[in-house]
Amino acid sequence: MMFTQILDFILQYSTTFIIVFLLASIVLFAGIVEKKSRPSPVGLTIIVLALAGTAVGYIFPDLKLFNISIFLPIVGLAFLCSLVNLFLYLYYNHKFYQKLRLLAASNNASGHKIYAYLDPNARLINFTDDFADFLGIEKNNFKNFEELISSILVDSQDMNIRVFIHYLKNLEERDYRVAITLYTGMTVKMNLMKRKVIANGRLLGFILMHQGGFSAAEAALNPDYEYYLNLLDDAVCYFDSKAKKYILTKQMASLLNINDTQINENSFLSAVVGEDLNVLSNRNITQTGQKLFYRLNTTRGPIWFEENNIDYEGQVYVLIHRTDFFRQRRGFRNRQQLLDTIKVIYERNNWLALFALEISSMKKIREAIGKEASEVVLYNFFTKMIGDLKLDNLKIYQLEEYIFAFIVDDRNQYQEFLSCLENSTEILTKVKVDFYHLNFDLLNNFGVIPSEVAEDSRPETILNDAIEALTYSKDIKYPKSYYLYTQKQDVGFDFKDYGIDLSDNFLDDILKK
Repeated sequence: MMFTQILDFILQYSTTFIIVFLLASIVLFAGIVEKKSRPSPVGLTIIVLALAGTAVGYIFPDLKLFNISIFLPIVGLAFLCSLVNLFLYLYYNHKFYQKLRLLAASNNASGHKIYAYLDPNARLINFTDDFADFLGIEKNNFKNFEELISSILVDSQDMNIRVFIHYLKNLEERDYRVAITLYTGMTVKMNLMKRKVIANGRLLGFILMHQGGFSAAEAALNPDYEYYLNLLDDAVCYFDSKAKKYILTKQMASLLNINDTQINENSFLSAVVGEDLNVLSNRNITQTGQKLFYRLNTTRGPIWFEENNIDYEGQVYVLIHRTDFFRQRRGFRNRQQLLDTIKVIYERNNWLALFALEISSMKKIREAIGKEASEVVLYNFFTKMIGDLKLDNLKIYQLEEYIFAFIVDDRNQYQEFLSCLENSTEILTKVKVDFYHLNFDLLNNFGVIPSEVAEDSRPETILNDAIEALTYSKDIKYPKSYYLYTQKQDVGFDFKDYGIDLSDNFLDDILKK
């Protein structure tokens, strides 16, 4: 009797219960998003189910399940939805404040840069913006780290980033000497320290720190600068604006083939590559935050250096150090990733267009400015092309040293590309690209294939046809810088129908005689 009365009460006020439970669920879900920075799939799914059930109930109010009004299970679903989101909110709220306490307690990290935060069980919470900046990742999310990092060598074991994170999952403090290999082919070596963070006798978690010595900037600003600069074991120097002298490390002096570690302005300028002298003649050494790039003639040939102005206690120091343009370079996806993407897009759209391009002038550019600098030119070119064509999501794949590819899966964009190839050569085929104070003309050839004219729909076939079209576009007799692949025609001619034997069977008959 009591149970029946409860059911009748729920049905009588079912609309109120549904509204209250759903509003509570939505408010709790918003709180989860605030704490977690992204929606919880479980919470979102059950809210969608509850809303869908409510919609069904009001569209078909007389509907019954097992002779029970549809509104009773809807109220139950709404109640379950609020309970699940309440549990998730409490869980993520706990995690949020746990991370907050860890961040607050790890502020005294002795000047070391923190690259990752781990929970009390040594499970990764997140990588830091400092680590993302170090690797040149613009947006700090785990997917970007996975796409950039090819492998990590630690304790003589080669592993991917997910295995490395699992490798960190022990409750011991320890140091790691790691070599991170990126998909760009670059390898970065560093020493990392995993340390406990304890507050009021309680383990809050771990931090993964960069175990670096003095940075170049710290060394230059130290009163015993010459001593500390030499501790860097690198080719570094700085310009003392008061003394009007350049102070060099021993490695820098050796690289420039100079005996003295203190030289005047003219001696330093004599080492600058002539093409780059204008950079220094126009600089303002009193302006902080200024960043310049130029080459110095060294015993190893021209090498790029980066110059930064630093203000320390009212005096401006000009710090100069070697650069490989690590932060300005970006890696490209590889051939296998291209084939995998072709397969996925074709299965989804049943159509795509593949563009293969070769930057024929890139070899001369690399010879002129070096491998690392030429990779920045490549990145600048693709950034300019993507910006001019307003295709922010375009992915670039590197097939060979100077051969690249990209996919267009929208027919309208495909037609725009073809129009640009035909009419706007300055965007795609004859492009001017700036590289700081230098500028270059990039001459490009394109091979284009829409999937409907490929030999078949296999990714390897589509790619091979695009490369074949690219080969045709480079023929000196061909008037255009791009070639649109056309389907090969079956001429329908069979030699056997005309009594022509292309085999060598007749030789056997002759030899038998």
